Amino acid sequence: MRQASFPQGFFENAILLYSDGKVSGTEDFLQNANKYEKLVFSVPWLKSLTAKYPGYRIELFWVHDRSFSEKAMRIFAADMDAMGESALADEVRAEQDKIALITIQYGDYWLVLPDERMVLWRYTSVSGLLNFKPSDFRFKRCSDYNSVTGGCVGAVVLPDGTIAR
Repeated sequence: MRQASFPQGFFENAILLYSDGKVSGTEDFLQNANKYEKLVFSVPWLKSLTAKYPGYRIELFWVHDRSFSEKAMRIFAADMDAMGESALADEVRAEQDKIALITIQYGDYWLVLPDERMVLWRYTSVSGLLNFKPSDFRFKRCSDYNSVTGGCVGAVVLPDGTIAR
């Protein structure tokens, strides 16, 4: 989905509950997705990069009642444990309902934290690394849902676009 007011290349992917012939969660999505949109649009380096490259596809996820779902959190925690980054998983878990989960291009997963830092969780293609190179990051095979290329990263990028860890 996309609104006319969104930057070119920005979309939303909503997964809502369907039970007994009824879809639920539509109202929650319509009332609350904008806080995640605003968060994504607030990151200075991401904003300037998407202005420079308006064709970048950014997709914001909404699953049931938030952007970063319970299932995604479980997988993220397992991936970060495998990376030796359990502290990052704990930090993310503490603010899970305030975090936006986005994909860049097609399959590169980033978390946008409430303080405008971003976490590169997984990548499958260089095009979703947002001008970084694979050699800028340490990565390993993910705990589950592995792709043929890339892997799990767990790198934190500051609001100005520098890698913190």
